[in-house]
Amino acid sequence: KGKKISLNKKNENQLEKIFSNIKEKYKIKKKFYAILLHNSNILKTKSGVEAFKKLYKLKKKDFVKKVGISTYGYENIVSLQRKKIKFDIIQTNGNILDNRFFNFLKKNKKLRSKEIHIRSIFLQGLLFKKKIPKKFKKFSKTFKELNRLSKDLDINILQLLIQHVYKQKVNGLVFGIKNKKELEKIFDSMAIMPKFKNLKCNFDPVQNSLIDPRKW
Repeated sequence: KGKKISLNKKNENQLEKIFSNIKEKYKIKKKFYAILLHNSNILKTKSGVEAFKKLYKLKKKDFVKKVGISTYGYENIVSLQRKKIKFDIIQTNGNILDNRFFNFLKKNKKLRSKEIHIRSIFLQGLLFKKKIPKKFKKFSKTFKELNRLSKDLDINILQLLIQHVYKQKVNGLVFGIKNKKELEKIFDSMAIMPKFKNLKCNFDPVQNSLIDPRKW
C-alpha cells in the first residue's frame, strides 16, 4: 500500500527514522520497492533538487530499491533530463485520448531505461460511464467513436482502455478503485484480455478541458 510522506525542512534529515517507523508499524521485513516524489515541480528549485538527493540516500542505504517521480505530462521530464537528475521510475498520465506522453516516449529512447507507470487510464472513470455528465456533452462525438471502436473490436470499453496503454510497452498501470468489486472487474477483464498486434486508435487531438481532470 502506498503512503505519502511530507518532505520538508523539519523532517528531510529524519527520513531514515520515518521509514524505520513505518516498517516497524506495518511489520515489513523487506526493503520498500520504491519511493516517488509526488510533486516533481519542486525539482525546478535548488532546494528541491537537494531534497530529492536525500531520497537517493535511502536507496544507497538499502531502505528502498528504486526512487522515482510522479509528474503530469512530459514537460517536467525534459527539464529533469537536462539537469541530469537521476531517477528510476516515472509515473505519469496517459490514456486512449491522451497520447502526449506516449508520443514523447517514442522519440525519447533514453526514457526506455526507466521504469514507467501510467495512471489516469480511465480518466477518473469518465471513459466508461454509461451516462456522460452534462459538462462533457460537447465531446459526445469522441465518446461515440470510443464505443464504436469497442464494438468493432468486440471487446468492452475497459479492455480497450487497458489494451491501448499496455501496447505502449510500459511497465505498470496505476488504477484508482473505490471498492473490491471494481478491482475484481479490472482483473476479470485483464484475465480474458484479447491481444491485438496492430491496435490503432487514431483519435483527433482532444481539448485539455476533457483530458486534464485539473480543468474539470
